[in-house]
Amino acid sequence: MPRTRTALLSITLLAMLAAPGSAAARQDIVDARGWPTLDTAKQAGCTAQVRGNGKIYRIAGQGFAPGAPVYFHLVNDGIKPVEYRDIADGSGVWSRYYVPFLWHHRGETVRVTVASGKCTLDLTFAWQREDPNLR
Repeated sequence: MPRTRTALLSITLLAMLAAPGSAAARQDIVDARGWPTLDTAKQAGCTAQVRGNGKIYRIAGQGFAPGAPVYFHLVNDGIKPVEYRDIADGSGVWSRYYVPFLWHHRGETVRVTVASGKCTLDLTFAWQREDPNLR
């Protein structure tokens, strides 16, 4: 697939994943597809987990104060760190999707910190890209 088309598909997918929606609806999609849990963290009544299907990963947390700011910091070796300030929903739940991809990298380790109020939760997961040209 030409790089231009791949880039366009990646941008479209990222836009879809960033679209607003309830945390409960996003949770149902992950549960329905049976994505495995890759890492979990607990602290001060808060929990966070990362679940993925090998291509798309959902980082989520619960136990935050309803409407509280949630700070998200992600490091994927080889790219500039990603940082966001989001808001927990009315139930104290928060989530964000991540699609790891680095040109000329077959895989890396992703480190995530999710912080809100009294909670700072660290998660780690590895990703690996399959090269369709090697099949």
